[in-house]
Amino acid sequence: MSTLGKSPQFGIYQRMDAITGTSDSSYTLNINSIPQPNFIAEQLVVSVNGVIQAPNSAYTVNGSTITFSEAIDSTDAIDFITAMGHAHSTSTVSDNVIT
Repeated sequence: MSTLGKSPQFGIYQRMDAITGTSDSSYTLNINSIPQPNFIAEQLVVSVNGVIQAPNSAYTVNGSTITFSEAIDSTDAIDFITAMGHAHSTSTVSDNVIT
């Protein structure tokens, strides 16, 4: 696959731990069994039963919890959840601090 312009030099793509449906709609997002609180819905690619889900309509993310608009049954397959990029906290610099 070719790209227009310079090729990307790096990226952070992380696959979340597998989630098994339990007829609930909320699940914890984990990587290596550690809850991941810094992602937003638009950063995630979520596949359920082979269908990519639309962020903020099929699912939302709040902290380390992903909530699907419909409950995920044990017969459903959450194929994968991949996080693209990495969220960072930002700082605000006070006025007249940088010279």
